[in-house]
Amino acid sequence: MAAQSVQKLLVTVVVSLAIFSQIGEAQNETYNRAVNLISVEREPTSGGNNFTVRFTKIATDQLIFRVQDNIDAPRAPSVVEEADGVWAASFVAIQRNSWSLWFVVGDTDFRHMVAISLDNSETTPVQQNITELPVIHLSSPSEAVYEPQEDIIVTAFVPRNSQTGEVISNFQKMFSGVDLNTMKMYPNLEDDNLFTLGQPQESADKIQASMTVHTSIRPVSGYLQLSTDVYNTGGTLAQYIQVSRTILIRPSSQAGPFPSGYLTILDGYVQYTSPNGNELHRCRVGDECLYSCVSVGESVTGMSVKEVRPDGLRDVPSAAPGPAILSTSRDIYWKFQAHENSGNSNGVTTFQCEASDATQGKAVTKLVDVQVSIPGSIDPARSSVTEEDSTIYPGEKSLTFHCAIRGRPLPDVVFYGGSTGLFRLYYDSPTNVIRTGPDEAIATKSVTVSGVELAMAVQRISEGRDSSPFCSIYSDVQGNVTSYDFYPTLC
Repeated sequence: MAAQSVQKLLVTVVVSLAIFSQIGEAQNETYNRAVNLISVEREPTSGGNNFTVRFTKIATDQLIFRVQDNIDAPRAPSVVEEADGVWAASFVAIQRNSWSLWFVVGDTDFRHMVAISLDNSETTPVQQNITELPVIHLSSPSEAVYEPQEDIIVTAFVPRNSQTGEVISNFQKMFSGVDLNTMKMYPNLEDDNLFTLGQPQESADKIQASMTVHTSIRPVSGYLQLSTDVYNTGGTLAQYIQVSRTILIRPSSQAGPFPSGYLTILDGYVQYTSPNGNELHRCRVGDECLYSCVSVGESVTGMSVKEVRPDGLRDVPSAAPGPAILSTSRDIYWKFQAHENSGNSNGVTTFQCEASDATQGKAVTKLVDVQVSIPGSIDPARSSVTEEDSTIYPGEKSLTFHCAIRGRPLPDVVFYGGSTGLFRLYYDSPTNVIRTGPDEAIATKSVTVSGVELAMAVQRISEGRDSSPFCSIYSDVQGNVTSYDFYPTLC
């Protein structure tokens, strides 16, 4: 996945963990942004990099901050007031080349928010002034309430940049909420039948777009976020900045974002499901991986995680809650050190997350499986090709290619015929995969060729005039390829 895609995915996760707000009366919009960003600064320290974000406060209520990357649990920065109404939010991050680092700030209910993707790949001092950011105005500043069989229309507009005259060129939407028909919670509900985003209309002073939420067809409650990404930030330290506005959408029969008594733990952003039906994550042997559970509900008062053992539940020493900011959401984070012998015979360790609402004496649980993955490899000592005279076609040879593989999960194998064309293998799957031990197997592929042509092909391969047939795997998540040639080149 491209770096930009990874960054976009992460800010979606950050936003989805942070947008659930405390419930209050609808308010008129008294300000159009939470903060005015001034600058960002990176200063090397013995522990990595010290980042400082300077800003002036625009919101009339309390500000909420969050620092997050892919390695550590979210945390709050240290915030102090400097001279002339300037505030400074500072935090230290371990320098890493490949992980995104986010600084997020918003007002109390996150109606106004900015998220900055920071460059943490170097340890050189740098300071960057932030360019003027767009301001998103909404027709419904706080909430949009609908009656049964009614739709909601939300209109957003962005004035032209006062310095450059430019106007924002993109709107993005994300909805986090409950389908009131199924009571399923969606961190990011994608439904083209539910949302219709009109074509942006540009005028002399602004760009405007309207979104229709078809609640008459699919009633929902939760939070609609409209955002835009700014890539021309004034420098390279702030790689890009997401500016967003969020409003509550609810039916008139409901007081807040969630139905009365609602409590759930969200599905994670994963690609795999374990044989037990649990959410499955993979952590490569030798790595330390960060995992989380997020709960939402009318009221969430506690969140915990335990390791599931045959003799019961065990505490997880690394477990730490995220900042307990909002009454309708809690999250818990823990780290997992992947050893080859961790977990059960399949390398799986199971964790149980629990969310509770003490006000109603209610609790819900969710099981998460973490499997230690072993990068795929090919064992040349156990890989080979066998030749036998065909019992059906005189003068022909029956060949079986044996590709010895190891990995957890076992890697996918493909066979290629090399450059001669004789073997007629073009990205072919194995005929059989026979397990030979824990996390080991032999993948085989059989073909029949002319004995004379085989001898000539092997000669050309040995002389370097043709390439050998071979088996190949992708050995890790970076897509590194491992292969084995069945006939050697001797020159």
